[in-house]
Amino acid sequence: KFKTELAAQRAQTTALHATLMRRLARDGAIAKLAQPALARAAEQMARLDEIRASADGLKLAAKDSFAFYSGAIASYLEVIAVAGRTTADAAIASDATALLAFISAKEAAGQERATLNAVFSADAFTPDTFQRFLKIVAAQEAFLQLFDKYARPEARERLRQTLETGAAKQVEALRGVALARATEGGFGVAPERWFATITEKIDAMKQVEDALSTRLASAAAAH
Repeated sequence: KFKTELAAQRAQTTALHATLMRRLARDGAIAKLAQPALARAAEQMARLDEIRASADGLKLAAKDSFAFYSGAIASYLEVIAVAGRTTADAAIASDATALLAFISAKEAAGQERATLNAVFSADAFTPDTFQRFLKIVAAQEAFLQLFDKYARPEARERLRQTLETGAAKQVEALRGVALARATEGGFGVAPERWFATITEKIDAMKQVEDALSTRLASAAAAH
Protein backbone atom coordinates (compact mmCIF):
# COMPACT_ATOMS: atom_id res chain seq x y z
CA LYS A 1 0.00 0.00 0.00
CA PHE A 2 2.87 2.37 0.69
CA LYS A 3 5.36 1.24 -1.96
CA THR A 4 5.40 4.58 -3.78
CA GLU A 5 5.75 6.63 -0.62
CA LEU A 6 8.49 4.33 0.64
CA ALA A 7 10.62 4.68 -2.50
CA ALA A 8 10.36 8.48 -2.39
CA GLN A 9 11.18 8.60 1.32
CA ARG A 10 14.23 6.39 0.89
CA ALA A 11 15.60 8.61 -1.88
CA GLN A 12 15.15 11.71 0.26
CA THR A 13 16.67 10.07 3.32
CA THR A 14 19.71 8.85 1.37
CA ALA A 15 20.36 12.30 -0.08
CA LEU A 16 20.02 14.07 3.27
CA HIS A 17 22.26 11.56 5.02
CA ALA A 18 24.93 12.16 2.38
CA THR A 19 24.64 15.90 3.04
CA LEU A 20 25.10 15.29 6.76
CA MET A 21 28.23 13.19 6.14
CA ARG A 22 29.75 15.95 3.98
CA ARG A 23 29.09 18.57 6.66
CA LEU A 24 30.63 16.41 9.37
CA ALA A 25 33.68 15.84 7.17
CA ARG A 26 34.10 19.62 6.86
CA ASP A 27 33.65 20.30 10.58
CA GLY A 28 36.11 18.19 12.50
CA ALA A 29 35.30 19.91 15.80
CA ILE A 30 31.70 18.68 15.84
CA ALA A 31 32.73 15.22 14.66
CA LYS A 32 35.28 14.98 17.49
CA LEU A 33 32.95 16.41 20.14
CA ALA A 34 30.10 14.01 19.33
CA GLN A 35 32.27 11.07 18.24
CA PRO A 36 30.69 8.37 20.48
CA ALA A 37 27.14 9.21 19.36
CA LEU A 38 28.18 9.48 15.72
CA ALA A 39 30.01 6.15 15.94
CA ARG A 40 26.86 4.46 17.25
CA ALA A 41 24.83 6.04 14.45
CA ALA A 42 27.37 4.89 11.87
CA GLU A 43 27.09 1.31 13.13
CA GLN A 44 23.34 1.47 12.64
CA MET A 45 23.50 3.13 9.23
CA ALA A 46 25.94 0.49 7.97
CA ARG A 47 22.99 -1.91 8.13
CA LEU A 48 20.60 0.33 6.21
CA ASP A 49 20.76 -1.51 2.88
CA GLU A 50 20.25 -4.83 4.68
CA ILE A 51 17.24 -3.48 6.56
CA ARG A 52 15.68 -2.04 3.40
CA ALA A 53 16.18 -5.32 1.51
CA SER A 54 14.57 -7.26 4.33
CA ALA A 55 11.60 -4.90 4.28
CA ASP A 56 11.24 -5.26 0.50
CA GLY A 57 11.23 -9.04 0.87
CA LEU A 58 8.63 -8.82 3.65
CA LYS A 59 11.14 -10.54 5.95
CA LEU A 60 11.55 -7.70 8.45
CA ALA A 61 9.47 -7.92 11.63
CA ALA A 62 7.82 -4.65 12.57
CA LYS A 63 9.46 -4.61 16.00
CA ASP A 64 12.91 -5.05 14.40
CA SER A 65 12.30 -2.23 11.94
CA PHE A 66 11.08 -0.03 14.78
CA ALA A 67 14.16 -0.81 16.89
CA PHE A 68 16.60 -0.16 14.04
CA TYR A 69 15.29 3.23 12.98
CA SER A 70 14.59 4.43 16.52
CA GLY A 71 18.11 3.47 17.56
CA ALA A 72 19.75 5.27 14.66
CA ILE A 73 17.70 8.41 15.22
CA ALA A 74 18.42 8.37 18.97
CA SER A 75 22.16 8.32 18.24
CA TYR A 76 21.89 11.39 16.05
CA LEU A 77 19.73 13.17 18.62
CA GLU A 78 22.51 12.62 21.14
CA VAL A 79 24.63 15.04 19.09
CA ILE A 80 22.25 17.85 20.09
CA ALA A 81 22.45 16.73 23.72
CA VAL A 82 26.25 16.96 23.56
CA ALA A 83 26.01 20.52 22.25
CA GLY A 84 23.76 21.51 25.14
CA ARG A 85 26.03 19.91 27.74
CA THR A 86 29.31 21.35 26.51
CA THR A 87 28.46 25.03 25.99
CA ALA A 88 29.24 27.53 28.75
CA ASP A 89 26.50 29.89 27.55
CA ALA A 90 23.32 29.40 29.58
CA ALA A 91 21.02 30.77 26.86
CA ILE A 92 22.49 28.48 24.21
CA ALA A 93 22.23 25.52 26.57
CA SER A 94 18.58 26.35 27.20
CA ASP A 95 17.85 26.67 23.47
CA ALA A 96 19.63 23.38 22.79
CA THR A 97 17.62 21.63 25.50
CA ALA A 98 14.36 23.01 24.07
CA LEU A 99 15.36 21.88 20.58
CA LEU A 100 16.29 18.40 21.78
CA ALA A 101 13.03 18.05 23.68
CA PHE A 102 11.01 19.18 20.68
CA ILE A 103 12.76 16.94 18.16
CA SER A 104 12.36 14.04 20.58
CA ALA A 105 8.63 14.76 20.73
CA LYS A 106 8.51 14.88 16.92
CA GLU A 107 10.38 11.58 16.73
CA ALA A 108 7.82 10.08 19.13
CA ALA A 109 5.10 11.33 16.77
CA GLY A 110 6.88 9.45 13.97
CA GLN A 111 6.92 6.33 16.14
CA GLU A 112 3.20 6.78 16.76
CA ARG A 113 2.66 7.07 13.01
CA ALA A 114 4.45 3.78 12.38
CA THR A 115 2.78 1.96 15.27
CA LEU A 116 -0.80 2.94 14.53
CA ASN A 117 -0.23 2.46 10.83
CA ALA A 118 0.41 -1.23 11.55
CA VAL A 119 -2.48 -1.36 14.03
CA PHE A 120 -5.01 0.19 11.64
CA SER A 121 -3.77 -2.07 8.85
CA ALA A 122 -4.36 -5.15 11.02
CA ASP A 123 -7.49 -3.55 12.52
CA ALA A 124 -6.34 -4.74 15.93
CA PHE A 125 -3.72 -4.22 18.61
CA THR A 126 -1.36 -6.91 19.79
CA PRO A 127 -0.15 -6.79 23.42
CA ASP A 128 3.22 -5.53 22.13
CA THR A 129 1.84 -2.76 19.91
CA PHE A 130 -0.57 -1.60 22.61
CA GLN A 131 2.18 -1.28 25.22
CA ARG A 132 4.42 0.47 22.70
CA PHE A 133 1.62 2.86 21.74
CA LEU A 134 0.96 3.87 25.35
CA LYS A 135 4.67 4.47 25.98
CA ILE A 136 4.98 6.58 22.83
CA VAL A 137 2.03 8.80 23.74
CA ALA A 138 3.42 9.26 27.27
CA ALA A 139 6.86 10.10 25.88
CA GLN A 140 5.42 12.77 23.58
CA GLU A 141 3.65 14.42 26.51
CA ALA A 142 6.82 14.34 28.63
CA PHE A 143 9.03 15.80 25.90
CA LEU A 144 6.54 18.58 25.16
CA GLN A 145 6.39 19.45 28.85
CA LEU A 146 10.18 19.68 28.90
CA PHE A 147 10.09 21.85 25.79
CA ASP A 148 7.60 24.16 27.49
CA LYS A 149 10.02 24.70 30.40
CA TYR A 150 13.00 25.67 28.25
CA ALA A 151 11.59 27.19 25.06
CA ARG A 152 11.32 30.90 24.43
CA PRO A 153 7.80 32.39 24.54
CA GLU A 154 7.60 32.83 20.76
CA ALA A 155 8.53 29.17 20.24
CA ARG A 156 5.88 28.01 22.69
CA GLU A 157 3.30 30.12 20.89
CA ARG A 158 4.26 28.72 17.51
CA LEU A 159 3.87 25.18 18.82
CA ARG A 160 0.50 26.04 20.34
CA GLN A 161 -0.71 27.23 16.95
CA THR A 162 0.63 24.09 15.28
CA LEU A 163 -1.20 21.82 17.71
CA GLU A 164 -4.46 23.64 17.01
CA THR A 165 -4.41 22.92 13.28
CA GLY A 166 -6.96 20.64 11.69
CA ALA A 167 -4.42 17.86 11.11
CA ALA A 168 -3.27 17.88 14.74
CA LYS A 169 -6.84 17.73 15.99
CA GLN A 170 -7.64 14.88 13.60
CA VAL A 171 -4.65 12.98 14.95
CA GLU A 172 -6.04 13.39 18.47
CA ALA A 173 -9.42 12.13 17.29
CA LEU A 174 -7.96 9.06 15.56
CA ARG A 175 -5.80 8.35 18.58
CA GLY A 176 -8.98 8.47 20.63
CA VAL A 177 -10.58 5.88 18.36
CA ALA A 178 -7.60 3.59 18.87
CA LEU A 179 -7.80 3.93 22.64
CA ALA A 180 -11.57 3.57 22.83
CA ARG A 181 -11.56 0.29 20.88
CA ALA A 182 -8.19 -1.01 22.02
CA THR A 183 -9.48 -4.29 23.43
CA GLU A 184 -11.86 -5.30 20.66
CA GLY A 185 -10.29 -3.74 17.55
CA GLY A 186 -12.42 -2.99 14.50
CA PHE A 187 -11.35 0.65 14.33
CA GLY A 188 -12.67 1.37 10.86
CA VAL A 189 -9.75 3.69 10.11
CA ALA A 190 -7.97 3.33 6.76
CA PRO A 191 -4.20 3.29 7.36
CA GLU A 192 -3.74 5.63 4.37
CA ARG A 193 -5.93 8.21 6.08
CA TRP A 194 -4.02 7.91 9.35
CA PHE A 195 -0.64 8.12 7.63
CA ALA A 196 -1.55 11.20 5.60
CA THR A 197 -3.09 12.99 8.58
CA ILE A 198 -0.27 12.48 11.05
CA THR A 199 2.32 13.19 8.34
CA GLU A 200 0.71 16.60 7.86
CA LYS A 201 1.03 17.20 11.61
CA ILE A 202 4.67 16.04 11.66
CA ASP A 203 5.50 18.26 8.68
CA ALA A 204 4.06 21.22 10.58
CA MET A 205 6.17 20.27 13.60
CA LYS A 206 9.22 20.20 11.31
CA GLN A 207 8.61 23.87 10.50
CA VAL A 208 8.74 24.65 14.23
CA GLU A 209 11.91 22.57 14.50
CA ASP A 210 13.54 24.50 11.64
CA ALA A 211 12.79 27.80 13.38
CA LEU A 212 14.30 26.48 16.62
CA SER A 213 17.38 25.21 14.79
CA THR A 214 17.89 28.50 12.97
CA ARG A 215 17.61 30.43 16.25
CA LEU A 216 20.12 28.14 17.96
CA ALA A 217 22.57 28.28 15.06
CA SER A 218 22.43 32.07 14.99
CA ALA A 219 23.03 32.32 18.73
CA ALA A 220 25.97 29.90 18.53
CA ALA A 221 27.51 31.77 15.60
CA ALA A 222 27.30 35.05 17.49
CA HIS A 223 28.79 33.58 20.67
